[in-house]
Amino acid sequence: MPDLQIVTHRLVIRGHRPGDQDDLLSALEESKTELQKWMNWATPWPSGEQQAEWLHQSVADLPDKARHMRFGVFHRIDGKFLASLGCTTLKPGHFHLSYWARSGETRSGYTTEAVMAFCQHLLYHQGAERIESGCEISNIASQRVLEKAGFVYETDWENKFDNGVARQEKLYAITNLL
Repeated sequence: MPDLQIVTHRLVIRGHRPGDQDDLLSALEESKTELQKWMNWATPWPSGEQQAEWLHQSVADLPDKARHMRFGVFHRIDGKFLASLGCTTLKPGHFHLSYWARSGETRSGYTTEAVMAFCQHLLYHQGAERIESGCEISNIASQRVLEKAGFVYETDWENKFDNGVARQEKLYAITNLL
């Protein structure tokens, strides 16, 4: 799946490439306030060197790559970086999806379109039986993305630990029981 490329009407979803660094770093800086509010990895804010290392790990052929992969979401026409998707294999057929959107591109439907297309790929081409995703209880926009993409609310996690920090999250999932 690292060489995956999904094309929709408006988007291209693909693995990060070394040439993506400037656009990705610009999106991170633009989105800093929102990312720090919702993503534990964003507090404290990663240094430029840490951000560059993250991108390097995203494109490098690492042994863990089969378990956790990162993808960029780009505008199909102008190539602008719009969002990031992360996919972790929990066990065969079971995946965890994470995502964040570039702040200047929210409320455009890009993230929902990307999540839908990516999940369809997992379900129909990767044999996914279950895809789960979670978001902070107060992150209404992220809840709407998941709901519009076909995820079903399952439960609240009162003390989900993420990077050593207890968070309150809503858990959503899509299952393929065909």
